[in-house]
Amino acid sequence: MFNAMANKPHWFMFLLIPMILLLAITRIGNTIDIQIHNTYIVINPIHFGLLLSVILGSFGGLYWLVRKKKLIYWMTIAHVLVTGIGLLSITGFSLKPDILNGTSGNSFYNYEQYQTIIMIISIAMLVWLLCQILFFINVAAGVMRNKEK
Repeated sequence: MFNAMANKPHWFMFLLIPMILLLAITRIGNTIDIQIHNTYIVINPIHFGLLLSVILGSFGGLYWLVRKKKLIYWMTIAHVLVTGIGLLSITGFSLKPDILNGTSGNSFYNYEQYQTIIMIISIAMLVWLLCQILFFINVAAGVMRNKEK
């Protein structure tokens, strides 16, 4: 499985797009409400899903462009796994906040639980963003080495 992921990472990126969109479409009518101090961010789930799909599509497209180059194995695996698991968890926690607090809908009765969910999403986003550095280093190294597979 890891060899397939390292040899064709663009397929894994493209396969995540329908999963993200399916999660987003199932939450139509609700909104994603994120409170950071005195700032409220309200996002429509379909817009959130489309944004993540564009991001995954661009990563998949870049992997497709360098598919004949020899990329660093562990960086490719780490990027694909963290990107996939990270975006699915960010999407899941953002679109389904009632997972942790046991209520139906997006209402939060306990401020501490809400802050816990926001902290989980923030940590996942930070790890995801840091892993994207691996992607650009990996692509740059593959292009500079100019080795074919």
